[in-house]
Amino acid sequence: MISYIKFFLCMIVGLLLWNVLSSSDNQTLVDIIGISFFTTFFKWLYEVSFEGAEGTEKI
Repeated sequence: MISYIKFFLCMIVGLLLWNVLSSSDNQTLVDIIGISFFTTFFKWLYEVSFEGAEGTEKI
C-alpha cells in the first residue's frame, strides 16, 4: 500500500514539474490529481490482475 502512495505522490510531483517546465501544457491542479489517481488505479489493477500484487498471494 505504501508503494502506491509513493507512486501517487511521485506522479503529482512529476506532473507539476512537467507543467512548470513545459509552457504548452497548462493543466490545473485538479487535472494533475485526477491523472495521478487514475494512473495509480490502473497500476494497481495491472499488478493485481497480471502480477499478483502484495496481499493477493494464495497460501
